[in-house]
This record gives sequence, C-alpha cells and structure tokens, in this order.
Amino acid sequence: MLKSLSIGLLSTAAFLPFAPAFTSSASAQCVMLDVSNQLAIHGSPTPSTQQNNVGMTANGGCVGGAAVTTNSQTAVTPGTATQIRNSQSTITDGMQGVPNVPGIGGPTIQIPVNTQVDVYSPALDPTFMHRFSGIPQTNMG
Repeated sequence: MLKSLSIGLLSTAAFLPFAPAFTSSASAQCVMLDVSNQLAIHGSPTPSTQQNNVGMTANGGCVGGAAVTTNSQTAVTPGTATQIRNSQSTITDGMQGVPNVPGIGGPTIQIPVNTQVDVYSPALDPTFMHRFSGIPQTNMG
C-alpha cells in the first residue's frame, strides 16, 4: 500500500512543471497609487497638524491602467505648522474598448502611502533660551 502511494505521488509530482499550462493566466488589473510626504520642522513645542485625506474610486473592472498621484509638503517655521492635503482619484470605464474575454480584468488595486514627519527644532524656537534659569540674557540693541 505504501509503495503504491509513493508511486502515485511521484507520478503526480512529475506533472507539476506542466501545471501552468492547465491553469488560467493572471488577469491584468489596474493600479491606483497615491504617495504623500509631509515634513514639518518648527520651533513651536506644540505638535504640527498634518492631514492627508485620500479618496480613490474605480468603477467596474479594469485592465492594464494606472493612476499615480504624488505630493510633497515641507514647512520650516518658528511657529506652528499646518499641512492639509485633499486628493481624489477616479478611474472610470476601465474596461471600455476591451473585448469581453473571460479571465481578463479585475478589481483595481489601491495603494495609499503617507509619510508624516513632525520635528520640533529648538534652533527655530525664539523662546528656547528663555526657558532656562541662570542663563544671563543679553540685550542686543
């Protein structure tokens, strides 16, 4: 019994390299990518306000398309920083003009990437040195 099971598994394993020929190919879908970077370097001890509002919509199936949006916001200020971004991307009629072939098309892949960096810098804070007692203040003038 064990010998026949081993021969059966070995026979099956011999056909594995040909398995892709018997399966359907992967469908070419659409991709939506939204990349946003927000950097705030400020002299206020209050954290900055950073918002990234992203909307991505796709109607129906889609083949081989891409929608890419990018954004970069940089603030360098002695005060507080406010960075707000609103982005809306839409793919419509993704299958228009494509023959109705089974297995082609599919849901759109949506990839939002958002990096927010908030840095307090004492070098930008005009009141930083005033916070320490015992340090003589000079009057420039």
